[in-house]
Amino acid sequence: MASVVDAHTAITDEIVHLFDRALSKAENSARKEVTEIQKAIAAGDVDRLRLLDEMIVVIRDENLNDADVGRRLRGFGPDRLATAQRSIDEWIPRDNGLLMRIAARYRSFRNFTPKVLAAIEFEASIDPSEILIAVEVLRDLNEQRTINVPDDAPVGFVPSRWQPYLEHTATVGDRVAHRHYWELCVLYELRDALRSGEIWVRRSRRYANPASYLIPADQWPRLRLDTLERTGQAATFDERRERLDDDYAEFLDILDDTLATDTGPIRLDNAGQLHLSPLTAEVLPAHIDDEHRLVERRLPDLQLPEIFAQVDGETGFTSHLTHATGAKPRADPVRHQQILFAAVMAQACNFGVTRMAQLSGISADTLDHYTRWYLREDSLKAANRAIINAHHRHPLAAIWGGGTLSSSDGMRLPMQGDSITARRLSRYFVDEGVTAYLHVSDQHTTYGTQIIVSTERDATFTLDEILGNTTELAIAEHTTDSHGQTLATFALFDLVGLRLSPRIAQLTNKRLWRPHTPSHYHQWPHAGPLLVDHAQIDLIERHWDDLLRIAGSLKSGHVSAELLVTRLQAGSRTHPLSRALVEYGKLLYTVHALRWFTDETFRRRIGRQLNKGEAMNDLRHYLSFAHRERIRHRHHDDQTMQALCLTVATNACIMSTTSYLYDAIQAERAAGNEISDEAIAHLSPARFAQINPFGIYNFDTSDIPRRHPLKDVPPD
Repeated sequence: MASVVDAHTAITDEIVHLFDRALSKAENSARKEVTEIQKAIAAGDVDRLRLLDEMIVVIRDENLNDADVGRRLRGFGPDRLATAQRSIDEWIPRDNGLLMRIAARYRSFRNFTPKVLAAIEFEASIDPSEILIAVEVLRDLNEQRTINVPDDAPVGFVPSRWQPYLEHTATVGDRVAHRHYWELCVLYELRDALRSGEIWVRRSRRYANPASYLIPADQWPRLRLDTLERTGQAATFDERRERLDDDYAEFLDILDDTLATDTGPIRLDNAGQLHLSPLTAEVLPAHIDDEHRLVERRLPDLQLPEIFAQVDGETGFTSHLTHATGAKPRADPVRHQQILFAAVMAQACNFGVTRMAQLSGISADTLDHYTRWYLREDSLKAANRAIINAHHRHPLAAIWGGGTLSSSDGMRLPMQGDSITARRLSRYFVDEGVTAYLHVSDQHTTYGTQIIVSTERDATFTLDEILGNTTELAIAEHTTDSHGQTLATFALFDLVGLRLSPRIAQLTNKRLWRPHTPSHYHQWPHAGPLLVDHAQIDLIERHWDDLLRIAGSLKSGHVSAELLVTRLQAGSRTHPLSRALVEYGKLLYTVHALRWFTDETFRRRIGRQLNKGEAMNDLRHYLSFAHRERIRHRHHDDQTMQALCLTVATNACIMSTTSYLYDAIQAERAAGNEISDEAIAHLSPARFAQINPFGIYNFDTSDIPRRHPLKDVPPD
C-alpha cells in the first residue's frame, strides 16, 4: 500500500513539475522574442533620432522663413518620414508585449492545462485565496466550454504589469482575447503560488503544505531541548544576540584599527568606499618544489582498472555494490568483480555499455544488467563512503586537512538529447545541459554528488549533502563561491550548528547590517559607519522558536534543506518566517564579511579549499572524456547514477594516488632525501598525468583481416 501511495505522490509531483516547466519555457521563449523586438526598435530609433536632430537644425535656423522650413522638412522625403512615424494611438503594454507573446502560444497551453487543473487537487495556505477562487472559475469555464469570463471573476491577483491587458480587451470588447489573457494570468500566478506554498497540492511531497515540512507543533515542545543540544543553538534570541555582539566587537576592533592607519590591506577612499587588496600569490620555499619532484618521479603509470582493483583491495568498495533484490551474483567472485569495474567505468568515463562491451569483451547485455541491478544511488553512495572513510584514516589525509572543512561547486555537463532536467545556458552549453553539484572535503575526497537543473541557484542545494553526510568526515564549516550562498542559507547553516564561509565577489561593495542603533557603534569611528543598514531584530526575536523548529526539522531529516530552501526562497517577501530567516542571515552575513576583511589567514584557507574543488573538477573532466562529456541519460535517476559512478572513479583515483604518494615519500626518506611535512601539505592527490582511462590498443596486425565482413541484417 505504501508503495502505491509513494507512486501516486511521485506522479503528482511530476505532473506539477511539468506544468511549471511548460509555463516557464513558454515565458522564456516569449521573453527572448521581446528582447529581439526591443533590439530592432532600438536600432530603428537611431534613425528616428538622427532624423529628429536634422529636423531640429532646420527648424532652429533663423535665416529660414516658415515656407522654407516647410520645404526643407518635406525634402527629407516621404519614405524616410513614413519609416520614422509611430502611431500616437498605438497601445504599448507595460511589459513591452511579454504577455502578448505568451498568448501567441495559447493553443499549446490548451493541450494540457485543462487536464492538469482537472486532475490536481489544490489547496490554499491563506483564506480566502483569490488565486484558488480563480482556478475554480477557470475549471468551470473549461467544463462549460465557454469563452466568457464572468464579470465577477477575481482579478485582484493579476500583477500590475498585466492588468492593462485585461482593461484594454474589456474596453474594446474583445471577449476572446480577454479570456486568453485572464486565463494566462491565472496559470502563471498559480505557478508562482505553487512555488511559494501559498497554493499547495494534496498527496504531494514537493508541493505539499509548507507546514507539513516541519516537526508537528504538538511534538515540538518535547523535541526542542534535543534540538538545542544537537545544534549548539541558544534557547532565546537574546542569548544568541549576545554572542553575535561579541563577534561584531572582535572584528570591528581589528577593522577600525586597520582603517585608522590607512596603510593596511583594507582601506577607505575619500567617498567612504572600502577597498580590499587582493591576496598576493603564496610563495613556497624552493626546497618544496625540489621535494615534490623527488616524490612525483616515483609515481607509477596506472590503468584505471588497475586503480579500481587496488582500491577495492584496500577498501572493499565493490562489496557495497549489491543486487537490488539481494540476489547472489551468478558469476564467480573474480568475474563478478571485473564486470562491476567495467560497468562503473562505462558510466564514469561516459563510454556507455555498448562501447565498453567493445573495449572489454564483456557483453553489452551483461553490462546493462549490472548497471540496472547493481549501480543504484544507495549502493554507489555506500561504495563511495567506504573509499572516503578509508582515505580519511590514511596518514597523509590528516596532513591535508582535518575533514572538517569542505567546499561545493557545480560541474556543467552538456546534454545529448532531451531531458526534463536539461536547460539552455549559453554561458556553458551550446544546446542544453545539466549540472553535477559536488561537495569536496579538505582531504580531497568527494562526499556529495547531486544532479541539479543548471538554471537553479547552487545555494538551494548547498546544505543537503552536509546534513546527509554519513562518512567519518565531521564537516563543521563549508565554503562556496557567490552562487552557493544567500542570506537565508547563512541563517540555515548557523541554525543547524554549521558555519558558512563563502568567497563572495565584490564583497566590499555589498551592504552590511547592524543589530543595534547607530549610536551603539560610535566607539568604532572608522568601521562603525560601514554598518549602514539595520536588521529587523524584533522579527527574528518573534520567530526565534520557529527558526529553531526549522533547525530541528533539518537535523532530524524531517525535511530536506533543498525542499525547504526552495519553498522559502520562492515565497513572498512578506512571508514572516521567510523574512525572519533573511533578517537573521543579514547578521551572520555581516559577521562573515567583517571576518573576511580582517583575517588574511581565513581568506587564504578558504581560497585553498576552493582550489581543491577546482582540481577535483579537472580530474573528473579528465576521466569522463568520452563523447565530449555529453550526458545521454534522459532521466534524473540515471543521470544521478552516472554522476555517482564518476564520483566512485574519482575517489578511487584519489585513494590510489594518496597511497602511492605515501609509498614514494617513504622510499625517498629511506634513500636519505628529506621530504618535509610542509612539502607534503602542498602535495595534491588530484593529479592525473599518471592515470590512463583510455585503455590499451592492439596493433598486432598479424591477426587482423584485410577487411571485416559486413554485419548480418535480419530480413524485414
